[in-house]
Amino acid sequence: MLDQILSTGSWLKKNSGQRMNTRISGARAPTDGDEASREESTDRLNGGRHRPIALVLSSGLSIKMAGVTGVTGQSSTPGEDSSLDDTLASLMRTLKVKKERLEQREKALEKRCEALNEKHADLFGDKSDSDVLTLNVGGDMISVLRRTLCSVEGSMLAARFSGRWDDSLEKDGEGNFFICQPIELFKPMINFLRARAISTPLAPPVRSPNLPAGDREDFYRMVEYFGMTSGIYPTVIELHRGDQRSVSIEGKCVDCSEWSTFTLQTQGHVRQVISYEIVLGNVERMQIGWINEKKYIENLSNEPHNGVGEEANSVGIDCCRGGLLLEGSFTKLEGLSIKAGSTILCDQKGHRWYVNGELVCSSNAADGTKQFEHSSGFPPAFNCVTTDIVPCFSGKGIWTVTEVVLSCP
Repeated sequence: MLDQILSTGSWLKKNSGQRMNTRISGARAPTDGDEASREESTDRLNGGRHRPIALVLSSGLSIKMAGVTGVTGQSSTPGEDSSLDDTLASLMRTLKVKKERLEQREKALEKRCEALNEKHADLFGDKSDSDVLTLNVGGDMISVLRRTLCSVEGSMLAARFSGRWDDSLEKDGEGNFFICQPIELFKPMINFLRARAISTPLAPPVRSPNLPAGDREDFYRMVEYFGMTSGIYPTVIELHRGDQRSVSIEGKCVDCSEWSTFTLQTQGHVRQVISYEIVLGNVERMQIGWINEKKYIENLSNEPHNGVGEEANSVGIDCCRGGLLLEGSFTKLEGLSIKAGSTILCDQKGHRWYVNGELVCSSNAADGTKQFEHSSGFPPAFNCVTTDIVPCFSGKGIWTVTEVVLSCP
């Protein structure tokens, strides 16, 4: 479509100068052949209909050229010629840019499709994700779809049952895959994955398994072993302050064109985030820390550009100024350099900060590094046992939450 419009624009521009500028007076009377030729030209321009030509773009841009001069025998001034030429040139430039953008998007889409196909081939090999697998779990038989076992990307469970390693996996005497775990622990994990696979926005939220206290630690251990913690006990990044239109969140990656504040929330379970890690891209005014969510919201100011550490009941590392922000009070950390590519680990609910693996700030004097400065010591609102402490980060640019450590209640 764009090629056709560009071609039409080029033709019009080329022929716009071929206008009849001769005066009617003194000219010979038109013959029937002249009239026929003129009508033929008009038909060629207007598709056989004597009405204005309209060029309408998909973007909503509409340009009409009423009464194409030179066909009707009317004179045109140099100014009119120049105006039409400028309009056509501008139109063609706009169309060219839009065409290039569409081509770029098409190429990007093709690359994504190729990557997905390669990923699927790497994951499943010549197997199908709709295969029904029979598992022997500690002596109990269970049938599961392959895609259910592979639903948490990057997990050891997904890699194990991708189909590429079927021949090398442990099997029982009947040829069934063998899992050396109690069915009482393994089955709740599978049932959660099954429920998540059929969840819809209108259905009740899927809750993480909540085992009896005596089995809970063993379940956490098994889930961690299979690399399933992030899938069974998910966390999500939520926009707290800012314009949703300027924010893109894909998984644990944030890309925002305007300065905004976010929280990292647990979803469907009671385990708390006790540590998390962020890798920075190109960022501006980045602040990374924690808030006592209940008290923070109750005492939140009307200043939309206050980030974590600048409000009451919040604490954070200021990456740009190289220091600690504690409820609006700033403490410079000498020698602290944070730039794109840096890794910031917020540990023990805000009691320790590591930058690129080095401890830079702590609330514990025994750590031998810079301590928090506060009139009454470390605020009681940030006691490690407080359940309302949640991760919070403010900034503009791109960053990724790469690691989350949960409590084991």
